[in-house]
Amino acid sequence: MALLRNLTTLEIVQLQRQGCTAENWCLIKVRDHFSADTVINVQFSGRIEMGCMDGVFSQVGGFQKPCGIYRSTLHNCIIGNNCRIADATIASYTIGNNCLVEQVGGIYTDSHSSFGNGVEVEVLNEAGGREVMLYDGLSAQTAYIQAFYRHRPDTIKKLKALITQYSESVSSEMGTIGNDTRIVRCRLLKNIRVGASATVAGATRLENGTILSTPEAPTRIGDGVMAHNFIVAEGAAVRSGAMISNSYVGQSVELARQFSAVNSIFFSYSHCEHGEACSAFAGPFTVTHHKSTLLIAGYFSFMNAGSGTNQSNHLYRLGPAHQGILERGCKTGSNSYILWPSRVGAFSLVIGKHTHNADTSELPFSYLLENKQETYLLPGATLGNVGTIRDAQKWQKRNVMKGEIRTDMINCDLFTPYILGKILQAIEILKELKSKPADLYHYKGVRIKSSALETGIALYENAIHKHLGDCLLSRLENADFSSLMDVKHLLKPENEEGLGKWVDLAGLIAPQNKVDAILDQIDSNAFESPDSTNKAWKALHQEYDQLNWVWIIDKLEQQLGKKVAVWTTSDLIQIIEKCLEAVLEFNRQLLEDARKEFAPEIRTGYGIDGDQEIIDADFEAVRGDFEQHPVIVTLRDHSEKKKLISVSIIEKLKRL
Repeated sequence: MALLRNLTTLEIVQLQRQGCTAENWCLIKVRDHFSADTVINVQFSGRIEMGCMDGVFSQVGGFQKPCGIYRSTLHNCIIGNNCRIADATIASYTIGNNCLVEQVGGIYTDSHSSFGNGVEVEVLNEAGGREVMLYDGLSAQTAYIQAFYRHRPDTIKKLKALITQYSESVSSEMGTIGNDTRIVRCRLLKNIRVGASATVAGATRLENGTILSTPEAPTRIGDGVMAHNFIVAEGAAVRSGAMISNSYVGQSVELARQFSAVNSIFFSYSHCEHGEACSAFAGPFTVTHHKSTLLIAGYFSFMNAGSGTNQSNHLYRLGPAHQGILERGCKTGSNSYILWPSRVGAFSLVIGKHTHNADTSELPFSYLLENKQETYLLPGATLGNVGTIRDAQKWQKRNVMKGEIRTDMINCDLFTPYILGKILQAIEILKELKSKPADLYHYKGVRIKSSALETGIALYENAIHKHLGDCLLSRLENADFSSLMDVKHLLKPENEEGLGKWVDLAGLIAPQNKVDAILDQIDSNAFESPDSTNKAWKALHQEYDQLNWVWIIDKLEQQLGKKVAVWTTSDLIQIIEKCLEAVLEFNRQLLEDARKEFAPEIRTGYGIDGDQEIIDADFEAVRGDFEQHPVIVTLRDHSEKKKLISVSIIEKLKRL
C-alpha cells in the first residue's frame, strides 16, 4: 500500500485507550490520513497495514454503520480504504477498498494455498479416469477435452501441466478479498479467494476455493452454504443451503435450495435446485428443480430434468465405472430412469423407465418411451414439438454474459452442422432399416415401429430441406447481384474448411479437424497458459458462420448432385421452393402442437365455480387466446415473411 507510515505515539496511546492491543506496534503501518478514531477493541498480531476508514455502509432497512474496525482480531492483514470490519477474526488476508466484513467467525489462510486451483474432479466415471482439473478460468470446452479426449494422453498430460503451472503461480500464503465485497454473518472461510463486488452472506463453511466476481457480474454466496475444494465463477449464485464438494460452478450458474453436488462441474446458465449431482458434467443450460432428481455419472447439456429423474451405474462388476450421455437439448419426464451406460440423441425426450442399454445418438429429436419394460423410439418426433423451438429461443435470449469475461463458448442455434449431420445419418439409418420390411425394428437397444420409422424419415427430410434452404435464403436476401455469375460468387465458399464431421464441445459447435488442430497445438507446447486454450476456443467460435456456410453449401451441392459452378437459376429456384414448402410444413406442425395447449381437456381446473362460459373466460384470462399468443403470432409471421422473401428472390432470379 502506497504512502505507508508507522503509527505515531499519540495514535498508539489512543488505540490502547480504545481497547486495542498489539504484539508489536512497530509492525503496524497505516496510510497518511489514517485516523485511530474508528479502530476500537481490536487485537493485532503480525504485520498489519491499514488504509483510511472514512464513510459509512448502508444496511438493509436503511441503517448506516461507520467504516472502521471494531471488536475484531487481525493477524498479518492488509486492509484497504473505507472498509468496515466488525466482530470478525481474520488472518493472512489482503482486503480491498470499500469492503464490509462483519459477524464472521473466522477468515484465514493457514498454509500455502492454491484456493481450489489444481483440484481434480472425478466426473462421469466414479471409478476415476476422466478427472477434470479445475482452475479459475476453466471453460466448458477445456473441461470437455479433459473428460472425453482420453484417447489423446499426451494432450491431457500437456493440458494438465499448463493448469498445474497456473495453479502454482496463483498459490499464496495470503488470501484476498476484492474491492466492494461484503462478507457478513458467516462462520468460517478458510483458504478462500474472493473477487470484487461479491456478496457472501450467511455461509456456514467455505474451504479451499475461489469466488470469482466482477462489478459487471457480481457473485453471491448465501445462507447455509457449505463448499469444499471449489471454484465459483463470475455472476454465479450458490445459496439457500446448497452443498458442494470438489466442484466447479460456472458463470451465471445458480445452485440453491439444499442442492448438493459432489465431484461435479456446472457451466454457464445452469440452474439446479433441491436435487443432487454426483460425478456429473453439466454443460451450459442444465436445469433441474426437484428434490427427488439425481444426475449421476453423466454428461448433460441444454438439459431439463423432470421430477424424480434418475440414472444408475450400479449394474457393474469392477466398480461404478459406467457412464451415460444425454446430448444437447434432452428432456426427461417425471420419474424417468435410464440404466447406464446409455447415450441419448440430441433434443430427445425420455419418458418412463429404461432398463436396457441404448444408444440413440444417431437419431436426434426422438421420443424414448417405455412400453412393457422395453424402450420404444419415435424418431424425429420432437421436431414437431413447439417446446423445442421455445427452448432454443429461450437459450438465445439468456446467453448474455459479457464477452470480455465470458469463458464458455456457447452456440444456441437449433440446427447446426453437428445436428444436421446427425439428421442425415438418421435418414440413412432409417432407410436402411426400411429396406428390410418389418412391423417392428430393433436398433441399438430400442424398438421402432414401422409407422414411426416412416414418420421419422419424413420429419428428418423436411428439417434438412428447411434449414439448408433457409441458409441459402439468408445468403441471398440482402445481397446485391445482377447476374447468375454474381450469385455463384456469393455462394462459393472461400476455402474448404468446415467440411467433414462436426462436434459439440459442451456448447461450442465446430469441425472436428479444427478442434484437433487446437489439440495439436497443445501437444506441441504452442500455448503458454491454460487461458491460451480459451482464446483458441473463442477464435474458433467466432469462425462459426464462415465454417457453417462451407458445410451448408457442400450439402446443397450433394443434394443437387453438382457443384455451385454449374448451378442454374432453375436449381436455385428448386432449392428455395423446397425450402418454403418445408418451412410452411414445419410451422404448420408446430402450430398444431401448440393448439393442444388450448384443447378443451387442458381447461380442466379452470373456472372452478362456473359453467363452460366461465371456464373459457377464466382460461383465456390466465392463458390468453390461441390466435394472440406470442408464439403463435411469431410462427405465423415467420411463415409470411419466408413467403415474401422466397417470392422476391425467385422473381429476381428469373430476371437474370
